[in-house]
Amino acid sequence: MQFRDNRNVPAVVYESGQSSYVGLQIGCAHLTDCILSIKIRLSRFVILWSTSIKEGIQYNGGLTVSLPVSDLDAAIDWYQEILGFELKYRLDDIGWCELTSSVKNVNVGLSVVETPNPGGATPTFGVQDIEAAAATLQAKDVRIDGDIVTIDGLVRLLMFYDQDRNSLMLYQELASDA
Repeated sequence: MQFRDNRNVPAVVYESGQSSYVGLQIGCAHLTDCILSIKIRLSRFVILWSTSIKEGIQYNGGLTVSLPVSDLDAAIDWYQEILGFELKYRLDDIGWCELTSSVKNVNVGLSVVETPNPGGATPTFGVQDIEAAAATLQAKDVRIDGDIVTIDGLVRLLMFYDQDRNSLMLYQELASDA
């Protein structure tokens, strides 16, 4: 997404029930330093899509998020045990696997690298009860970045990390009068 002052901010369109939303990723070192994700109803937001994307790319509705890891076995175990993902396939000769999430057509790809360099995009998964999800993560000794952050009338957020320090986030939508 491009703002009027020519800043580019990655945007993701996702659906929840009958509503479509756009998520903006704003980079910060810690969740407590700034709001990392903002949700705005598309019906109230004008998106300036580039002509090439409008006319050239036909998306199929799937998304695979790729994350660097140091140990494929340990990472697969972590994503299965902690987040409940299921192994879709594994290619040991290239150090790659994909796991399916409970979100339709959203997979997580794990790529073995010598030295993982976490950063970049933060996969953010919606949950029904963020307090219960936080308790589950805490019970499994997952590193959590601070408390749950509430953006009044919009969303509650919780950032946490995998064993290679890749950031992940959970969100719970709040009821809206809109």
